[in-house]
Amino acid sequence: ADILSNDFVFDLDSIWSSDAAAVDLHEFSYAPAIRDNYVSVLCERGSAYAYGEIIFVHAGSRVDSIEDNEIDIQVAGGLEGAGVLVSKGSRVGEIVDNEIFGNDTAGDGGGIYLAPGVRAATVAGQRAIPGWLDAEIHDNRASGRGGGLFLGRVAEIERTIAGLRIRANEALVMGGGIYVEPGARVVIRDSRITGNNPD
Repeated sequence: ADILSNDFVFDLDSIWSSDAAAVDLHEFSYAPAIRDNYVSVLCERGSAYAYGEIIFVHAGSRVDSIEDNEIDIQVAGGLEGAGVLVSKGSRVGEIVDNEIFGNDTAGDGGGIYLAPGVRAATVAGQRAIPGWLDAEIHDNRASGRGGGLFLGRVAEIERTIAGLRIRANEALVMGGGIYVEPGARVVIRDSRITGNNPD
């Protein structure tokens, strides 16, 4: 498949769809990368998508890298994964060098939602410049768990969060910055997690 790269700036106030993402990798598909997208969406709660507001990797699909994307929704009404939704049974090599901000979900994972069973190894910032925290997940909100990042459980996979700034996110249930499902294994290094509510 081709690299998925498009720019979107659009207003969805009058549109509702069950699973129509701006960047959509369909079931049992492959893409080497989803990258270099700038997506800004203006919509009211309940009027936008139910799943996968902006980048949606469907079940059974594989993408090597989700990188260098800027994702900004002012207000969205999805059930989970307002910014990035990676569905159960899919595989992602790395999610790197993205800025994901201003997303609001009625469920879990305001910024990024990695479903239970997703084989995604790394969520990271700049690979080339250690210590430069350019990639951010900030100012996202979840009515459930994981305002910035929701990590579902994956058997025998150790995920890594590295070189990432996670700040000013909010979750109404738990895990303002990051929510890790019980039984999941995560290593966090060279990152800053600050000002999230609740901590």
